[in-house]
Amino acid sequence: MRCAKVGSRMLCAFCQLGSCVSAVNSASPPSMRTRLSEPRTAQVQDWLEGQDLAALCCSEWVKTEYASALSIKFRRGDLSHTDFADAHHAFARLCVAGPIWLDVEAPDFLAAAGFCAEPDTGLRAGDGLHLAVAVRTRCEAFLSLDNLLNHNAKRFGLRVVDL
Repeated sequence: MRCAKVGSRMLCAFCQLGSCVSAVNSASPPSMRTRLSEPRTAQVQDWLEGQDLAALCCSEWVKTEYASALSIKFRRGDLSHTDFADAHHAFARLCVAGPIWLDVEAPDFLAAAGFCAEPDTGLRAGDGLHLAVAVRTRCEAFLSLDNLLNHNAKRFGLRVVDL
């Protein structure tokens, strides 16, 4: 896999929210794993085990999406107070130990707006932002559990990780 160079580090794969939730799930207490489980969690975890975590990247936007997703699960009653706190702590550990965090820059919002303005993409704002950051940083591999997002990643020149 060819990687894009940013500073002195190489970026090989851009990971979207669902793949981050799957990574946190593997580091969570067993009592919480089923409540954090995403579709294809096992496949994402298998793929991540073969990767150098320091060579992966995520946009800073994932942090906001993760907090929102956990809050929704908590409000629905899917997570207890303890599980909610544990999931936030596990994600914080992943943030420190894990991927390269890519800033969302002003031009990314314009690019995302352009992607979303094309009705046939079906993209929502957050997904457009993920694509804009991945395209700007030339991350040639893209890991997402969202089929529509993967379709658009291919459309915009990214190689989608096949789980």
